[in-house]
Amino acid sequence: ADNWAQNFGTIGLFVMIITLVITFYTKLKYQIWKFTHKFLGLAFIFAFLHTFMIGGDVATNMGLKIYLFVLGIGAIITYFYRTLFADYLVRSFDYTVSNVKALPDKIWEIEFKPKNRTVDFIPGQFAFIKLYSKELSSEPHPFSFSSAPGEPLKIAIKELGDYTNKINSLKVGDLAKVEGPFGSFNFKNFDNKHQVWIAGGIGITPFLSMLRSLNNTDQDYKIDLYYSVKDSGCLAFKEEIEEIAKKFKNLNIIFWISKEKGFLTANSMNAENSDILICGPGPMMSALKKQFLDKGIKKNKIHAEEFQLY
Repeated sequence: ADNWAQNFGTIGLFVMIITLVITFYTKLKYQIWKFTHKFLGLAFIFAFLHTFMIGGDVATNMGLKIYLFVLGIGAIITYFYRTLFADYLVRSFDYTVSNVKALPDKIWEIEFKPKNRTVDFIPGQFAFIKLYSKELSSEPHPFSFSSAPGEPLKIAIKELGDYTNKINSLKVGDLAKVEGPFGSFNFKNFDNKHQVWIAGGIGITPFLSMLRSLNNTDQDYKIDLYYSVKDSGCLAFKEEIEEIAKKFKNLNIIFWISKEKGFLTANSMNAENSDILICGPGPMMSALKKQFLDKGIKKNKIHAEEFQLY
């Protein structure tokens, strides 16, 4: 038994090390990178078997043994449910592409039509979406909703990598599976109605969903939206945002052109008494979070949407 336990432990450790090396030291296409992570579940199973066969404290302490057993079995069931058999067990919603709209800065807004049920979400959330097209892999990718609830479902995608660079190949009628919604990036999740929204490039997407969902009951919010792009030609949703701002006296829009003003910084904003919502490129979000913390703004007042898979 000890030999088996040792073998299981060695195999589990080896699988984990290989997977982590691939994660941190190689740059793979998303679908390959995602596939390699499925092996971490295998490493966990071997570690689980090793723990219960090696002896030691787990073998002699019944309370610890039961606790780890229940925890481990729950994790293994979740692994099989969510990773290995997700296509058959995880609920998803079937849609077809109804419109593909080209926008400035290599951004595409995709509109979908439901085949039966519709996904319910709150503004700012995202979903994992499989797009079935000849040029695209069917691996699910995370995309924020750009539409408001109750409107035709839309997402906005910028050409940024191997997958998204082919998004222009989508055609009306192509199938899509939507799994979600996920996330809690929504302005109504915070009691403070004085807020600063910061969008970098395609990071405008969740804010666009929030803007499109504003109604008269939200007039008491005081919102400063900073929409930061490299140059004015990259403001993909400028006209629509301006039209929304006309309806809300406390919605202040600042189009920040970094080519003219330099990078957007915490010193450019008055955010001391506000909750801060940030979505944009990783380096931008990291820099701004550090700057706000250095200015004395509490960490729990800074909220960032940080998924970055293309």
